[in-house]
Amino acid sequence: MKKRGLTSRPLSPKSAAMIDTNPAYRPWNGPHGSPAFAEAKAEHFPEAFEAAFAERRKEIEALANDPAKPTFDNTFLALERLGRDPAVSSPIIVTFTTDFVGFFALLAIAALVLM
Repeated sequence: MKKRGLTSRPLSPKSAAMIDTNPAYRPWNGPHGSPAFAEAKAEHFPEAFEAAFAERRKEIEALANDPAKPTFDNTFLALERLGRDPAVSSPIIVTFTTDFVGFFALLAIAALVLM
């Protein structure tokens, strides 16, 4: 089984397979730690979000069902050590959106200044 980035917990088989096939779900190994912008397509995002949220739900359920007495280490620190963040796919969408909005806002401001 493939491992997550910084944690030692293995990914589910579905998530491990998706790392190879879904650029929106892959760890960011591009230049300067950037996501695979050129490879990501709109159809990749729903599957990536679904898988990431399913993984997170399983991890939180395991923490909630832990029979041990709650301590700082097995609650707060355990949450900090959870695996793949469900928002890992969203920065691609956010970056595209802010780049386009920023570009057109700049054009609008330039047009107002030059008029």
